[in-house]
Amino acid sequence: MPVAARSLKALVAFLTYYFRYLRVSEALEYLRLAGADPLAAVRLISEDRTYSGRSFSFASRTTKTALKCAALAACHPKPRALVNRSYSFASRMEVVSRLLAAEGGSLSCTAVEDIAGLLTKSRRKLRGLAGVTPPQFHLELTRPPPFVPTKSLQSVLLDRVCGLYVDALARLPAADLRLRYHRSLLKAGHCYGPFRDPVSNIVLNTVWYEAMFPPREELSVAMICSRSLVLVACRSLRGLGFVWLG
Repeated sequence: MPVAARSLKALVAFLTYYFRYLRVSEALEYLRLAGADPLAAVRLISEDRTYSGRSFSFASRTTKTALKCAALAACHPKPRALVNRSYSFASRMEVVSRLLAAEGGSLSCTAVEDIAGLLTKSRRKLRGLAGVTPPQFHLELTRPPPFVPTKSLQSVLLDRVCGLYVDALARLPAADLRLRYHRSLLKAGHCYGPFRDPVSNIVLNTVWYEAMFPPREELSVAMICSRSLVLVACRSLRGLGFVWLG
């Protein structure tokens, strides 16, 4: 496989492993908009999909895992060494950027030797890279976001709705949840209702259903199956769709 094709596979692998629900076709479209710059593509995806609680960091384990997956997708003979060298660059980003900013379009022999010297020096520890921000994240976004297929959007929304149910579970009293409210939450704990806060609607609908339709016999449970939680989240997501359409 040509080196350009392996590089493209690595870029796509990095994005699809960094973002859980990103499809290959979407990754290619974001790379096209970002001019094949993976970090610029990360910025575009984050802005487009409003990952407000998730900022890019070289110190993130997600970033390091995505880089390893990219190296493996490119069939690199030493993927771990490649990732370590990438972090060496990241820890000295300003110095390397100045060296790569060649005048006249070509690097001098001295600049190449300096870059090679930086790669052989020991880098900062992973947690020391937490404050390093790529220059792509300081630029203004001028490119329009690509079309995102409905299936991908549903996956993203479902993941967020499941997070709402986890928050609701944390609000309910643990003893009552194990004894009573697990049943009503799975049957009618929808996230839509009179409140603007969906977690409050889940709690309200759960308590209301338990009060109006109490079980014939009590059953205590130690946990709620994640599959059951996903099913009630799917029903809530469908209900939200009908609310907006209605």
